[in-house]
Amino acid sequence: MTSAQRDMLRASVKTHWATMSEAERAIRKNAISVGSAKALAILTVEERAERKKSAATRTRELWRSMSPAKRAAIVQRRNASIKRAWVNKSPEQRRAQMATAQASVTPEVRTKAMHTRWSDPQQAEAMRVMIAKSATISGTKQKARWSAYSDEERNQIKAKMTEGKLAGWAALSEEEKLKRIEQNRIGSQAFWDALSDEERALRIANMRRAVKLTVPNKCESRLATILDQNFPGEFKINVKGEVIIDNRIPDFVSATGKPIVVELFGDYWHGTLLIGKRTREEEERQRREIFARHGIETVIIWESVLRKHPQQIPEMIRVTLESVVARACLAA
Repeated sequence: MTSAQRDMLRASVKTHWATMSEAERAIRKNAISVGSAKALAILTVEERAERKKSAATRTRELWRSMSPAKRAAIVQRRNASIKRAWVNKSPEQRRAQMATAQASVTPEVRTKAMHTRWSDPQQAEAMRVMIAKSATISGTKQKARWSAYSDEERNQIKAKMTEGKLAGWAALSEEEKLKRIEQNRIGSQAFWDALSDEERALRIANMRRAVKLTVPNKCESRLATILDQNFPGEFKINVKGEVIIDNRIPDFVSATGKPIVVELFGDYWHGTLLIGKRTREEEERQRREIFARHGIETVIIWESVLRKHPQQIPEMIRVTLESVVARACLAA
């Protein structure tokens, strides 16, 4: 069927639908639902999945073939229809619909769907465009709305949001918390893998500026003092992200060009609450392997060691530094 034929058929159906009464429309909708249910009932699980996949492919191809103006018109009509339906519902019907929607979309389904979208280059590009556009629009609206609040109202809103998040998290069991963390990690990794190197670098820089990480914190300053005292001129702090290695920003890098970095691991940010089931050894090995792919040795200092046993740090770094120098001499 050609595009012109589809348009003619669609116009004919719309004209016929407009002449029907509400009762006739309800009967027709019910007949279609019953017929669809009977047709699906005789299919196997594999056949249903294949039919769903085929329908999704046809829908995507049809959408891509449309002009931007036609897409905008369809989105506008759909949003208007959704809004009309929502306005006509009672508060009880709205709550029931929201509860049904939340129950049907489990965290596993959301994670799998997000991973699928970001794994497809075309869908990933469409998602990036949509996120950028929606962020600009919603950001402008939020700024205007937020600026209208007084300081007291803002503090109340922040307190309420924090209280809601903490209450929701506290209601989860330890198993559910670990599962939620792992699902978020998988979804975030799929999103991150779909970004280009330039986009990743830009996001890292923006995030650091947003949380004011362009100046060292107390622990980083303390470690910087230890490095300057024991290895003067050998290391420089890298909190501004001047050096990015495989989308990672090491805390300290060599000031003389040696292939060595020093990472400061916070007990909270690299603890089990955020990294899930990985042990400390696995967390260290993962970071070392990332830098090792670029021929760089990594010294990892934990926050607890910095606080309780700072005298051990110089020897930990000296051993690795001597190994790097020895390896360079052999290579020469």
